[in-house]
Amino acid sequence: MAAFKRGDDVEIISQEKGFEGSFYEAVIISKVSDNDYIVQYTTLVKEDDSSAPLRAFIPGDEIRPVPEDSTPENGFQVKQMVDVYYNDGWWTGKITGKVGNKYRVRFEHPKDRGVYSPTHIRIHRDWINGEWIKAETKMSNCLITAPINSRLVD
Repeated sequence: MAAFKRGDDVEIISQEKGFEGSFYEAVIISKVSDNDYIVQYTTLVKEDDSSAPLRAFIPGDEIRPVPEDSTPENGFQVKQMVDVYYNDGWWTGKITGKVGNKYRVRFEHPKDRGVYSPTHIRIHRDWINGEWIKAETKMSNCLITAPINSRLVD
């Protein structure tokens, strides 16, 4: 497991119903124990104050570093596993085709599809034992299965 420090850019996995397996960008605010952190989300805001960024207490096993840029030089390929940035987070899907200079993507969670610009797509990688592992071309369940048991903080 990676140790994070104040100011690190990270991503937090969601297991909330309807948001399973999606990742949300955040910054480490503080480390509160060996494996627990307070983060401030980059795109999510408080329910009662949409001008205030959401902060939460997050276990370390639900946090990963931000992946390196992974846009392929020759574009994405059909059946390639990717992450697509939409709805304030990164969602895992599979390329199913191309429309002009955009790509069709099918998602498992939620069962959905869409067409996205390559600027909103990256190659899907899993963070396993402190290393980035490139995903296979088949759709599979996310390797991180721990539910989010976070407590919101002010």
